[in-house]
Amino acid sequence: MKIFKQLFCALLVVGAVAARAKSCSQSYECGTQPFAHCYNMTAKHMLPGFGLDNGQHTINFINNLGAVDNRPDGASFFGRVSMDGGEFEVIEEIESDANVQNGQRVVQMYNYLESKHIPYVVNSKATAGNAGIGPYANHVFTQVWSVLSVYLGMAFDEKNNIMYSCDLDIRKYNKIPMTFEDRRDNTTMYTGQTCSGMSYYNGKLYFSANSAAGTSFYQADTTCVNCDKSKLSAIFNESSYIHGMTSSDTDIFYTSSTGIYQVSLANPSTKKQLSSDTKAGTIKYSEGFVYYQNDNQIISIEVATGKTKVLYDTATVARQNQCYCATGFSGDQCETCSGRIQWNNGIPKCYRENQPLFCVQDYECGNVPFTLCNYGTCSCRNNFYGAKCDQCDYHIIWENGIPVCEKNPTA
Repeated sequence: MKIFKQLFCALLVVGAVAARAKSCSQSYECGTQPFAHCYNMTAKHMLPGFGLDNGQHTINFINNLGAVDNRPDGASFFGRVSMDGGEFEVIEEIESDANVQNGQRVVQMYNYLESKHIPYVVNSKATAGNAGIGPYANHVFTQVWSVLSVYLGMAFDEKNNIMYSCDLDIRKYNKIPMTFEDRRDNTTMYTGQTCSGMSYYNGKLYFSANSAAGTSFYQADTTCVNCDKSKLSAIFNESSYIHGMTSSDTDIFYTSSTGIYQVSLANPSTKKQLSSDTKAGTIKYSEGFVYYQNDNQIISIEVATGKTKVLYDTATVARQNQCYCATGFSGDQCETCSGRIQWNNGIPKCYRENQPLFCVQDYECGNVPFTLCNYGTCSCRNNFYGAKCDQCDYHIIWENGIPVCEKNPTA
């Protein structure tokens, strides 16, 4: 059944790529103008960071594409490749790169919320810093955290809609934050503990922390409240600083300046080197494989055999121009828009009906009170989604005329 599921998902991805990412040399070859564009790949077009979507059997990440012809400077696209390898399939353009005020751009994919198919990204000002981290959903970036001088670790327990984080403390968020307001609903688990990596897998929370001697790995008790960090369970130490970490039921995997390593939780005194790739960064585990990213590639390693496979290589695709529809459009000629078309410098973009590019008041966003104006951009209220922002996977309760999509309502 697993093989059939993987084959079925792979066929879906390949079919979608063939229809949406044909090769081109000029934009007129891609469909009706100016609704379709021809973009080229640069050798360094892949942003750092990625996420796994096990349900769709894909690896999701962000590419910067440059435009051919006399088009603007190109764009960033959130998309995916099959876990078996293949071409990059565009899911959507990162509109905030072109439309957000004050010159901000997405510079990194920080995490991925598989249950909602939402990337968490780093959106950084082009000048003078002021970077933020948050979800990119419904064509809108929402800043939840500011980038501080310490690393922000993030790990999702999607089954229970819980998030764990570490910056100056280790915290547990009672629901996965989608807005700045959501981040207030948290409990401090361990005080005064920073980290350099964090991973949650099947009820177990692990993290790494830098020290003068290198990196130490710990397991945290997810039920702990305001505990001293001396209560943490130490697992093992590594003499170097790590680049990324992930975990399974039986092992911790990490990347460092000397390669990729596997450490058994049952016998942490021994470690196994899976790769000597010194450029390895983000690493994720799923169903017997680890997936990692270096400067130019996304690569899989079968843990049991050590067999590696290059799934995506920027050096290969950089030689190929690809066709993509303008933001929000679909169809063979890229003319289909399910909402409202807005034009900017001769370039069309398709938005949800009655939703403006920038807003001041909630009523400008359409289906009030399910929509709201959040820091100048329209978005759905927390946990709501859909064209009218009125769909909720949990229970809708009302508080002072405001709908709340809540997993475990008290009333």
